[in-house]
Amino acid sequence: MKTQTGSRVAFEEVTRALKEIEEYNVNKNVEHLEHAETALALARQEDQDYLDAVFYSGMVSDLIGKPKDAIPYFESILREVDKPEVQTEARFNLGVSYYHRYSHKFLAQAESYFLKVLEDAKDLTLRNLTRAHLAQTYAMWMIPNEEQRQALNANETAAVYPHIEKMFTENQKFASSVKRETPKKLSRVWTKIAATVDNGTGMAYMYLWDYPADRHLEKADLLQRAVESLNAAERKLPRDWANTSDLGSVHMRLGVLRKEKAKTPVASFMRRNGAWTRS
Repeated sequence: MKTQTGSRVAFEEVTRALKEIEEYNVNKNVEHLEHAETALALARQEDQDYLDAVFYSGMVSDLIGKPKDAIPYFESILREVDKPEVQTEARFNLGVSYYHRYSHKFLAQAESYFLKVLEDAKDLTLRNLTRAHLAQTYAMWMIPNEEQRQALNANETAAVYPHIEKMFTENQKFASSVKRETPKKLSRVWTKIAATVDNGTGMAYMYLWDYPADRHLEKADLLQRAVESLNAAERKLPRDWANTSDLGSVHMRLGVLRKEKAKTPVASFMRRNGAWTRS
């Protein structure tokens, strides 16, 4: 795989795709990703070994909601490119793509790629971005898989609650490590990092609310922290579809909590002999 191309068409199509990706980052209009996807397909058709065409094809596939299609692009880069910095970036993007497949086995693969990036990367920004994505990964991993749900339905909680608590602890550890290094004035990339951590934190509190694992906070406090974190992510990165979805989910849970409170018996009072007494 080559870092440069002898095809003018391939070069121009990748350049066009990059402009479309930039437009998407500004306005979140998915049509820009569709245009980029078309341009990158033309670039690969002209030169299938052009690194930029392959790399951005993987990135766009993931952004457009097709992480399964993104993975082979980054895996081919790992196989065919020897440059350590290129391999590290490919591993990071593999971690992101596997995270977006969400099931436990894919989250485990995402974790392994992210941890490898932390081993190899010297760039502090990339390291913090990776920690932020690890915080998200562990939050998503709190959701029980099918086997764990069956155990919960059978009141067999011993193997499930420790898993949830472990993932929550890991989420908090990586989120805190990023927050300690977050500058007061956020650059564009640090805005992305901080929003990712806020989203991961909000997810973790929301999922901890779902299951009666060991908690140090009341259920209402868990949802309040979830809302605060997800709103913070929204302020930093408006119109992010994943965070918007999480905001919808947490407000649905708030509705459930309000209904639960409404069903709580309220003491009635009667006036007896001129004084109000509880009945």
